[in-house]
Parts: sequence; C-alpha cells; structure tokens
Amino acid sequence: MEKFRHNLSYSNFTEKTGNEYLNSQRKRNLDLLGAVALSSIAVPVVSGFSILSALDTKDNPFFKQSRFGKNGESFDVFKLRTLSRESVDFDPTRRGSKDSRASCIGNLMRKTGIDELPQLASVISGEMSLVGPRPIIENDLNYIEEADGSLFDDWYEVYSASRPGITGTSQIYRKNAEHNLDSWRESMKLDIQYFETASLKEDIRIIGITPFKLLKHSSN
Repeated sequence: MEKFRHNLSYSNFTEKTGNEYLNSQRKRNLDLLGAVALSSIAVPVVSGFSILSALDTKDNPFFKQSRFGKNGESFDVFKLRTLSRESVDFDPTRRGSKDSRASCIGNLMRKTGIDELPQLASVISGEMSLVGPRPIIENDLNYIEEADGSLFDDWYEVYSASRPGITGTSQIYRKNAEHNLDSWRESMKLDIQYFETASLKEDIRIIGITPFKLLKHSSN
C-alpha cells in the first residue's frame, strides 16, 4: 500500500517539464482531447472559408505542403489556400500573416489562423502537436541558419526533438512581426525557451491566449 501511494504521489501527479513532458503521454493526451474538441468548432468554420477560398483563388481551397518534423521526418500538412497558384513562390521572407500577394479574404485567414485549422488532422495523427515550434519547410533551413548560425544549431536540435505545433510562442510572435533575419532569430530563441520550460500548464496557457492574441493582431 505504501508503495502504491508513493507511485500515485510522484509518478502520476508530479509536473513533467521540458523534454520529459514533450515526449510524455500527458502531452499526447492533451493533443488528442484538444484536437477532437476544437474540430467540432473548426469543421463548420473551415467549410465556410473553403467556399470563400475557392471563389477567391478560383482553385481547390485546400493545398498540401511537405514540412519536416520530429527526428527530421517529412510529413504533409493541409491548409486553406490563401494565394493563387500564380502568386506562390519560395521566398522565406513572405511566410506568415503579412503577405501582399494574398487577397483580403486570404489575409483575414492568415491573421486569424483560420488557414491553419486543417492541421488539426495532423495533430490527431500524431505528426503535430497543438503547441510546439512552427512546422518548417525544408527549403527555409538555410535562410533560418543565416539569421544566427550558432543559435541555429541549438534550435535545430530542439526542433528535431519535438513535434511541431499549430500554435506556440514563436507562432504568436511571428503573426505580428516582419519576416526578416531578426524575426527568425527571435523565433529560434522562443522555440528554445519553450523546449526548456514546456509543461502541461504552459501548453494550456498558450492554447488559452492564442485566440485573443490572434484577434488582437488581426485588428492591427
């Protein structure tokens, strides 16, 4: 009985942090429960905006793009289309909510994060997490490394050890930041900080503030 009480006190209820939490069943449970719950809201929103996207871009409203995630493994993410095919390029300075190529509808989806909602499917499948670093396009790595080579090594180790997320401190920051080398440097710092302090409590906090931060940025 004493052994049972000891295990109950320390194994089940002690707060896991950092890498231990990021690779724990506790975080996976939050991802599954959260993604399923959010999907009930996301499905009608995505359905409505998919019609607007199709009318706006005159194309399939959904597109998939290869990203690399935990342990450097590639996976496909699905997003709502905010740009016409003719305007797409691979300039990493254009990543994020501020993009002159997008229409009013496209920019609204980017600023509010609505274009990211289909990625809930990647959370359920286990390729992504609700909270984590932004899933990176492999072509952007050289540009990110250019921002700060020494910091990049630490960031890449952190990135490869965790699942990328739909939201996170770096994603929230980049929603209202210019996309240049300075902002990538700050993003790397925020990802490293999250990796070191990650916890269930911190994830719930980030998920909770995300919609308010997005609404604030979208009104600017």
